[in-house]
Amino acid sequence: MAGSVTAVEIANRALARTGLGPVQSFDEADGPLEGAVGLIYSSLVDFVLGSNDWHCTRTAQELAALTSPAVVMPLWDYAYQLPADRLGPPVGVFKDYDSRPVTAYQLADDLIHTNETRIVITYHRQVGPTGWPAALGRVIETALCAEFAASIAENQSKSDRFKAQAYGTPADAGRGGEMAIALQMDAYSSAPDVFNDQGGPLLTARR
Repeated sequence: MAGSVTAVEIANRALARTGLGPVQSFDEADGPLEGAVGLIYSSLVDFVLGSNDWHCTRTAQELAALTSPAVVMPLWDYAYQLPADRLGPPVGVFKDYDSRPVTAYQLADDLIHTNETRIVITYHRQVGPTGWPAALGRVIETALCAEFAASIAENQSKSDRFKAQAYGTPADAGRGGEMAIALQMDAYSSAPDVFNDQGGPLLTARR
């Protein structure tokens, strides 16, 4: 989203649309409303960002192998720490930035086990409001309205209206309404995969 909008500002926009007063922070020490709004915001944003292949959250990162043998599982020679900012499991695992995917690996907690001496993963990372396209920001704001209406205002009919505006009807399976517009805009912004002359993908989503 354009400018330097903060998470609290996004939440306050949604609160205002729901007919509720603003918060000054997400700190529970400032009041029970602040704490509740912060928890709802974090949960909702992680869900929306992690539920679709958003262009703005994609990145690639080379991982460093852990040196402690205690973390290496049987059948695998190496263990790698997954990034702390990831949303869900890796989208792809590669030997390097310009090779075809690695298929022999195992995920366990926040580690990835493999026999490869070097790996690069593509994954979706947590991105703040300033990194969201406008259409995605609108979906998140409207979806927050639905959550606030249900859990804070205790107005289920209002919540249902906001939810339909954000996601469409149940038949749309969460991909209608404002979400459909955001997905369409995101598809337009996504570059196609590019392959090098050995057939491997040139991963352009790097830090």
